[in-house]
Parts: sequence; structure tokens; C-alpha cells
Amino acid sequence: MVILGRPCLYISNFVLSDLLSKFKKLRVLSLKYYYIAGLPDSIGCLRHLRYLDLSHTTIRTLPESTGSLYNLQVLILRGCLHLMKLPSNIGNLINLHHFDITGVVLIKEMPLGMKKLKSLHVLSNFIVGKDSGSHMSDLKNLKFLRGQLCISRLDNITDLLDTRQTILFDKQDLEVLMLEWGSQFDDSRDEVTEKKCT
Repeated sequence: MVILGRPCLYISNFVLSDLLSKFKKLRVLSLKYYYIAGLPDSIGCLRHLRYLDLSHTTIRTLPESTGSLYNLQVLILRGCLHLMKLPSNIGNLINLHHFDITGVVLIKEMPLGMKKLKSLHVLSNFIVGKDSGSHMSDLKNLKFLRGQLCISRLDNITDLLDTRQTILFDKQDLEVLMLEWGSQFDDSRDEVTEKKCT
């Protein structure tokens, strides 16, 4: 069974939870453009789910139970302007091939465990963390990345030598690499750090 979203519709968390509990063998779930603030924890029961599209929703966080979707191959969060945090156990999604967070501006860093997503082919943006989040070295394990990759919040990097090797190491299929310092809400730049990276 496939549930597809339609633009600008509202679905309550109660109704969504009820639906998900009835369709446990769901493989595709698209709630694109739905007005939802979050997903119920029962999303973690959809063990057969392969494709999850939450694009342009008002979702703020993904429940930790999302990390139980071991068969998930595609996760699209494009344009989720209110999304502030990804699940801390995102590294459990070992079959994830496509992860799109284009236009997600409130996430400050990728969670730990990104390096476990060794099957990733498409990663729209890697947000470098400060202390508790993912670091540039996590990109070393993502050898199958292709197409376009944006690496943002480079101002959080502490080890510049590690960075030089990490960005291009075993990434022959990358066609476009964008590097961003700061965030869209922070115009500060550290020119000394930028010069050391060249």
C-alpha cells in the first residue's frame, strides 16, 4: 500500500498514528506538503518502509523511533523550514541511499552516527558539528557519494589537516562540491581559517 500526500492538507497526529498502526507493511509514505508538526513514535513500527517523503511539511523533529526503519532507502526532508533536529540514532539507517535536507536551515549539526550510513549515494548537505555532532572525518566512510554535496558550517572545524584529506578522499563520483562557512543567519567569516583550507 502507498499513502501519498496532497498539497496543503492537514492530518492530526492521532489520525496519522492510527493509520500507521493499521498499515505496518507500508513501503512508501509521502506526506509532502502536509501540515504536520511531528510524526508519531509508531513510525518506527513500519519495518518494511523504503521511502519516506516529508518535504515541505512543518515538522520540527523526527522521533527517535525513526532510527528503527532499517530498510529505509530514501529520506526526503527538503524544504522542512521548521526542522531543528535529526534523530540521534540516524546511524541505524544502514540501508539509506538518498538523504535530502535541501533548504533545511535550522539544523545546527548532523548527529553522531552519520559515518555508519555507508550505503549513501546522495547526501544533499553535511552540516559539520562543533563538539557533540558529526565531524568532517565522518565523510571518509561515505565512499559512494555522487552528484552534488554541500558541506556547511565549516567554521566548526577544529582539525584543518584532517579536512583537506576528507573532502575528496574516494569521492570520484561527486560532480558538484559546495563549501559554506557559517549559516544563513550568521554572516561572520574566519578568513584565517579559510586560507588554511586552501
